Amino acid sequence: MATTEETKEITPLGLGDFARGLGLLLVVPSLVLGLVIAAHAAQASAPLRPGAPPWMVDADTTPQRLAIQQAALDTMVRAARRESRAAHSTVVTVAHRAVLVLTPRPHPYGVRALRRVPRAATMLSGHRLLVRVPIVVARGARLVLGSWHVRQLLLESSSLGGASIMGMRGTIRLTGTAQQPLRITSVQPGTHVPDTTIDDGRPFLLERSGSMRLRYVHADDLGFGEGTSSGVAWVGRAGAPALGVVTHSTFTHDRFGAYTYRARHMTWAYDTFDDNQAYGFDPHDFSDDFVVHDDLAMRNGRHGIIFSRGCEGNVIERNTAAFNRGHGFMIDDGRSGVTSGPRRMVGSSHNLLSQNRAVGNGHSGFEVEGGQGNEVRLNQSVANYTGIRFRSQASGDIESNDIRRSRLYGVDIEASAGRVRVRNNLGTGSWSDFTADRTVRAVANHFDVVQARSSAHGRRELTGLLTRSAAFLEFRPGATIWLVVLLVPLGAVAVKLPRSCRASGDDARSLPRGREDP
Repeated sequence: MATTEETKEITPLGLGDFARGLGLLLVVPSLVLGLVIAAHAAQASAPLRPGAPPWMVDADTTPQRLAIQQAALDTMVRAARRESRAAHSTVVTVAHRAVLVLTPRPHPYGVRALRRVPRAATMLSGHRLLVRVPIVVARGARLVLGSWHVRQLLLESSSLGGASIMGMRGTIRLTGTAQQPLRITSVQPGTHVPDTTIDDGRPFLLERSGSMRLRYVHADDLGFGEGTSSGVAWVGRAGAPALGVVTHSTFTHDRFGAYTYRARHMTWAYDTFDDNQAYGFDPHDFSDDFVVHDDLAMRNGRHGIIFSRGCEGNVIERNTAAFNRGHGFMIDDGRSGVTSGPRRMVGSSHNLLSQNRAVGNGHSGFEVEGGQGNEVRLNQSVANYTGIRFRSQASGDIESNDIRRSRLYGVDIEASAGRVRVRNNLGTGSWSDFTADRTVRAVANHFDVVQARSSAHGRRELTGLLTRSAAFLEFRPGATIWLVVLLVPLGAVAVKLPRSCRASGDDARSLPRGREDP
């Protein structure tokens, strides 16, 4: 039997096959290199982390101004106590200073009553009333001034605060009209031009545990110290809160625009706090159950509207805070470098910030520090340093807000915050639209950039799949080698398999077909 040897032909390697093999060998390293280059290009083009927010005006007073404040208050209190049982108003001299004390009577004091004391007040041309000495509205007395009798109330300034007006459980009503607001301002002696210097004291308005109502009032260039002497202030005490209603009024160029302490159930509507040295509107310690709506706070040296230290049950809605150096809106626990003891840190809780607008503020549009159950919902934040921030054990809800173009963070939940729920918010155009340093319940939000952090070069760290994969491969060259070792054979098999299938199909078609059965 003869044996037949099968002869196999060896086909020489062609240039095309060599090129395909080389390409297959280089495809994985090329993909890795392209991934790394693309990640670095994206990182290089990422937005730079913004610098620090702007500095804010110091809200604390100097020892000199604090001494002036104390002296002015002591003088008026002593005068009121001396004449508490007087039958009629009188000028009292205390520590070489004259003080006009308005004592109770059946009908209120007005312009006519003040003009009867030439030493205290004089009517000037243009319906302007110049007040030369401090005025105290004693308990049970009423002071009512309207722009139909006096268009400008000029409070003469002096080295000890000047002609301030203080109610001591009395009643003060200051009223203008939309066409003719009542203007109240400090003036320098002799010149009758506004006093713009605060270091030597300046007149102020203050109600202590009584009621002061303002309507269509323009208060400017008032105040010099903290709280009580800061401009226009309501100050109560435990069991005797300050009361009042303020509408359609403007506070500008004051030390603070308006200030409250232990006040209750106040209404603030359609007011403007503009270009004040420190705060625009500053309800402080235990100012509760306020309704603040349709107000404007802008261009103030610190925060626009701030509820600080133990303030509860306040409704702040449909207001605008714009271009303030500090926060637009703030709910605060009252931490301060100059306070101590039980007043130092008391959270402000169960306050509602709704339908407000914060634009272009130097720090946060909405800042919540401390307190429980504070709600920030249906607000708009545009071009603030940070849109909404919770910190210092603050807890509550951030719901249905529109946060756009924040310089740093849209929503920022710091590690020190309490339990916060973030729901149905829109954040876009910020350096990072959402960042949290603690666990947060976030539901149904739309944020374009989430959890961004700053790199060593100050740019935003990209956190997508592209960057993570490139970083993994760039710093693990061994992984690239294994990819080549594993993927090249698999790629070769993948390329070869279709060819084998096609060849098998061709061989099958070339076989002769058998006869079909009849």
